[in-house]
Amino acid sequence: MHLLWIQRSFPPDTHEGYLVRPRRGAAAGGRTLGSMRTPLRAIAIASALCLAGAPGVAGAPRSRSCPNPVMAHDLARHAVPAGHTISCGVARVGSVEVSEIGGLGRIEKHDDLIAALQRDEGIVALVDVKNPSRPRKIGEWGNDAQQSLDGDVAFSDDGQWLFYARQTVQFSQDGIHVLDISDPTAPVEASYQPQGGTFRVVYYKTGADEYVITLDATAGLVINRFIRPAGILVPVSIDALPALKVGGPASAGLFIDPDDPHFGVPTLYVTTGQTGLQIFDMSEPAAPQAIATDLGSSTGLAEVEVAGGARDRTVYLAPEYWFVKNLEPQIEVVDLNEPGETPRRIGVTKLADDLWRVQGMAVSNGYLYVAHSHAGLAIFDAKGVLVGVDQRFGARNEASRVAPGTPGAVPYVFDVEVDGELVYVSDAATGTLTILRHNP
Repeated sequence: MHLLWIQRSFPPDTHEGYLVRPRRGAAAGGRTLGSMRTPLRAIAIASALCLAGAPGVAGAPRSRSCPNPVMAHDLARHAVPAGHTISCGVARVGSVEVSEIGGLGRIEKHDDLIAALQRDEGIVALVDVKNPSRPRKIGEWGNDAQQSLDGDVAFSDDGQWLFYARQTVQFSQDGIHVLDISDPTAPVEASYQPQGGTFRVVYYKTGADEYVITLDATAGLVINRFIRPAGILVPVSIDALPALKVGGPASAGLFIDPDDPHFGVPTLYVTTGQTGLQIFDMSEPAAPQAIATDLGSSTGLAEVEVAGGARDRTVYLAPEYWFVKNLEPQIEVVDLNEPGETPRRIGVTKLADDLWRVQGMAVSNGYLYVAHSHAGLAIFDAKGVLVGVDQRFGARNEASRVAPGTPGAVPYVFDVEVDGELVYVSDAATGTLTILRHNP
């Protein structure tokens, strides 16, 4: 579908948009917007995707649309104590300031425990969310790493172990830290495996065998056997193809499915900043076999999520922005039953600016949940309609490194996890973990 874009001069530092009737063959254009770094003066409603029939998430019910946070954005409000706040389709349940000096990155949930990265400090925090209205930080682990860049976390199936993949400018501190969290108030490092900028990690169990899989900036795709009770890792497979193609942030993705209904085998979905989507058969973890390649964009992919059954298997692909700065923050939707079709796209804007990057994603109950940086949390339904938004102003922590050209860029939502009707959101500007309720 094409939409007619209307251009109009606006006061500096504002965004406005107008809905017009779609027609075929319409084109887009733009000019410079005040102090913004984007090449457009007007934002087209095409990016709002709040129109009936827009591509979206299979299986979700249709809901009432929400305001587009990008179209409502006003840079001048960064200086206003109340900031700009939009809350639609969700309810605030609770929150906790996990870091007082920096921001949060990736998060992972297991039972009543959230592992949250204090991405600017090289620390992983453990948060008790048993009472979602009063989450509590109960433990943390770090070893004084300097200039942490990013990383990822994954739990073992029983929650006893936490695998912390960390990137820092100190290569001696990069790699996988295996933490025994039997007592989450006092995590203990059981082992450390050096790797050159480990950026993504997933855990996989088949029978009695356990594996920890990483994407590494120098070694590429690494599959490790996890050995209990010592808590050590033994590399069993290294695929160098993605090597040197994982920068950060947001330039890689891993998704493991122990019983993929589409392929009929355990699968690993892999994306990097300079490769397209690759899918591996994990029946033999020590010798994974590529069963699908070159899906979605051929380059420039980051976070990946997968949903659906054998007949509606769908892959959601976020664009990276470490290697190619002008990629639009639009999520590609790939139908594995129609791999030759051009991927559909979902997003709140087409502006390639660090304010609006897609960071993390989750698919649950037929909805797509997107950590959309300064646009906050965005929730899309089956038709691609924006049915949930949470964008709330807060106090930016001094050590936060996100959107350095726009110091007032708060919030800056970095990751999202969903469990039932509860949505867990990390903020890379404020260091806050927020729990929302989405119950359409």
